[in-house]
Amino acid sequence: MSFSKSNPLISVAVACYNQEQFIRDALDSIVAQEHDFPWEILIADDASTDKTPEIIREYQEQHAQTIRILPRQKNLGCPKNGLDLLEQCKGKYVALLDGDDYWTDNHKLQKQVTAMEGEESCIFSFHQCECIDHEGNITKILPEVEQLPHKVELERFIKNAYMAHTSTMIFEREGFNKTLRQFSTSNKTYDMLFPIIGSLHAPALFIETPMSRYRVLSNENAITAKKKSEVHSMAAHRWLEIARRVEGELKDVALDKAATKFYHASTGYLEEQQKWKSFTHLIHHYLHRKWDHYVDPSMRSQHLRTLLSSIFRRVVHTP
Repeated sequence: MSFSKSNPLISVAVACYNQEQFIRDALDSIVAQEHDFPWEILIADDASTDKTPEIIREYQEQHAQTIRILPRQKNLGCPKNGLDLLEQCKGKYVALLDGDDYWTDNHKLQKQVTAMEGEESCIFSFHQCECIDHEGNITKILPEVEQLPHKVELERFIKNAYMAHTSTMIFEREGFNKTLRQFSTSNKTYDMLFPIIGSLHAPALFIETPMSRYRVLSNENAITAKKKSEVHSMAAHRWLEIARRVEGELKDVALDKAATKFYHASTGYLEEQQKWKSFTHLIHHYLHRKWDHYVDPSMRSQHLRTLLSSIFRRVVHTP
């Protein structure tokens, strides 16, 4: 297949919202990329109220043949903004970068695309990422896994879904998006799906070199107990969706992770004496959900027992 400006080999997808402090770093790191293939850059600004829109328009004017802005008349929220961005991409591959992160290697795209083109069955690749604080100091390198192989199997991502950071990912668009559409689009934890979808049918490629930086800006103490509970609940439902698509030991692992998240969603911010009441409420909640949506009906009892047993262990053993 031949590629051109209208049919690029890769699309760089940038989602941003109120990131006037950082968006220049992100865009500078993109336009500095050196490669030998046609590409496009798509920016989805989610109706920012600061100067982010002005800044991205400035870059679009300078790189009019490459940068395309997806206008938002109103704030869509992270899932809808990000997922629509992916749908608008035209490239065979898609590279992701959030507006507050940036790449550190000007040959990142070339390295990853070349590696993926050499592996016919591969649809997903990632590399190491440096985490930095608000002052730019490197605090750690992701993934925090020693001796990760060049080809990473699904099992590793099931056990550690956040092993691959968004700024490191490149995936094959058509097959990836088709699978992504089968999952809930309103759940804010859709990014944890990327490495799992990417390794469902073939191992992902891992490049053991840091080529991006991820700003860790959130203040954990500022997150309310209710908000934490909502995040845990969304992650639990996401793990149930994943459990539906894997078998054997991996299904048990996914169900166990769902149990962990649901337990924290229901009891994480409650006083000790309220935990048993919350646990009872959780069981009631589950028995009235459309359980068949998540697991094969013929295996319903077995997997329900696995899930509830996992939750029970956490209620009993968590101080």
